Amino acid sequence: MKNIFLFLFIVLITIPVYSLKKNHELKTDSSYSAQPGNINLPKYFYKRLEGSINNNLNIVMNIIRCDTLLYGDYYCETTGIPVFFTFNSKIETDGSIFIGEDSGQMDSSYMPVLKGEFKGKFVSEHAIMGTWQKPNAPAAYYFTLIEKYPAGSVNLEVKEYGRDYDNGNGKTANINFNLIQTDIGLDKIIKDSINYDVIHSFIKIYKPGGNESGLINPDEVIDDYINRYKEYINDTTIAPEYKQSWESAYKTSVLFNSNNILATENTEFLFEGGAHPLTYYIYANYNLSSGRKVILDDLFKPNYRATLDKIGERKFKEARKIKLNESLKTNGYLLEKDEFHLNTNFSISKLGLIFRFNEYEIGPYVLGAPEVFIPYSDLRYLIKPDGLLAQFIK
Repeated sequence: MKNIFLFLFIVLITIPVYSLKKNHELKTDSSYSAQPGNINLPKYFYKRLEGSINNNLNIVMNIIRCDTLLYGDYYCETTGIPVFFTFNSKIETDGSIFIGEDSGQMDSSYMPVLKGEFKGKFVSEHAIMGTWQKPNAPAAYYFTLIEKYPAGSVNLEVKEYGRDYDNGNGKTANINFNLIQTDIGLDKIIKDSINYDVIHSFIKIYKPGGNESGLINPDEVIDDYINRYKEYINDTTIAPEYKQSWESAYKTSVLFNSNNILATENTEFLFEGGAHPLTYYIYANYNLSSGRKVILDDLFKPNYRATLDKIGERKFKEARKIKLNESLKTNGYLLEKDEFHLNTNFSISKLGLIFRFNEYEIGPYVLGAPEVFIPYSDLRYLIKPDGLLAQFIK
């Protein structure tokens, strides 16, 4: 029965793909408008998808749906560097999607500047078809993505928690959690270990109220948040005109889900008054064979830090076109003794490690949360021969 279903599914997606192959450059998105009717998709889900753009650029996409919003990333097999979705990526009730590629820049209206965009539709519960195009480019290229979980990957569920509060005078507070949880194909001990860490990673970064040490689950965090807001609104020492609405959003994105590795990005968006909101990015990596959280010491030979920092500084400067002998301080970065050191906030990817600095960590707010990508080819002599990264060294 499984083989019959697979055959019928291949036939379903092959017919429209064949018609697209007649013209790789599509001027419109009509190629998918005549696909089957609306697909009954859950309002919250995670999918790991594999496919190609223009039938020659192989990509892997990790996509999470939360009601009408889509967030996640994709990477090309040739580079391995995640390309993140913009915050306005969305899905319609009929399964139509829009995914913007985030460039990390905003226009004058504070909308994200796109590097590219996917427009398409779920043609089944397990497949998306449509077009990809660079902004203002004359040509669009077709893409096909199919849900796949090869050996060494894991299926995931999306859990949603949240609450709104309105004091009746135009001031509101909103807090929302969208967290992934491991689901199918893992030993219970491994599954419980990862799920516990995902939830408690968010509780650890919930710090504004100073009460986080006694909180044990998302519901208690939500209660604490709403209670703090009520105290703030009722505080007579603050003039009413200075009181603001609050918003907190916590979510987990999947960066890599292969080779017995699950790499995630936990994001906290926080606004509790002030000049601007704050956003924190916390990376985590899990060994799917053991359920253990992976740290740098697990990956590298002893006494690796100094060499790793030097490699990191070189790649950081290369990405920003800063000369190796040039001071980062003169380029706006605030480093103790003007010395560059990588932090421990890293993600494993297919072809290298990604390190992320958070806002204010090495520079002012205007410099955001800079990343640095270090290919495994640069780390070859530091990697443990029996460690998790050895499989990526050829």
